[in-house]
Amino acid sequence: METEIERRLQRSSKKQLVFLIQELTAQHPELSAEIDSTLERLASATEDEYSKLSDDADEQQENEWDTSEELATMDFVRVPEFPPVDLVAYRERFEGYLLRIKQKKSLQPICDDLFAILKEAQQRADREDYYNALDLYALVLDERLAERNATLTSILDKAINEIMPMLQAVLINVCSCIIVTSSSFLTPVLTPEMRKNWLERLFAFWLKRLDRYHVEEDVPEILMEMAWENDLGLLRTIVQEELQRLRQNGTSNIVNFTRQYRTRALEKFLKELPLA
Repeated sequence: METEIERRLQRSSKKQLVFLIQELTAQHPELSAEIDSTLERLASATEDEYSKLSDDADEQQENEWDTSEELATMDFVRVPEFPPVDLVAYRERFEGYLLRIKQKKSLQPICDDLFAILKEAQQRADREDYYNALDLYALVLDERLAERNATLTSILDKAINEIMPMLQAVLINVCSCIIVTSSSFLTPVLTPEMRKNWLERLFAFWLKRLDRYHVEEDVPEILMEMAWENDLGLLRTIVQEELQRLRQNGTSNIVNFTRQYRTRALEKFLKELPLA
């Protein structure tokens, strides 16, 4: 049975594989002799043997190719150009938003500062400072989930609508890539725990948006594109638990259209989830 890394390697281009080999031999010189030996053996294979190997590989690539899944290596460990994120300072800025709203002052400075934070997150991602970029995105989404003030929630929703395509690109990129490190042969950019946290955060965000706007969202698509095979069980579990909760709370004779809409959306998502 193929591992997740094997599947991702099969989806990689020749250029990406060459770059990976270069990085591996640079960090682990002892592999050079073994790689040379393997290449010699492949080069000396008969034409029929090589043709069969090539045909099998091409057929497998046709069946499994997914352009959203790319292999990246050392680019993800460059020294970032930004200083580390001080999350305490950023949280204090959100407290300032609430104070400004309470004092009935102009909301424009809140919008400007919020977009400045999100712009910094995108700039960090563009410079491959992915972890700090995701910390900033998470800070904004977590504040949205808290729903501490209706006015701030509306401002956050507007801002998140603007940056969702960029956040989607960053999340799918880091979830589909692996890196080479000195302590591990190949490792995901996002650890399983980090990926789990983001899946749960986006799922909760999706439910909040369903209840507030009653419109189709692209969040389910992001969830499925982010998830590795071993994440599908988590997604299935949290959907089923939410459906069970809705059914238990739905015994009243009063029609609740918000609950009905959420239930239909969850059932649709559950059907679209591939089997693990």
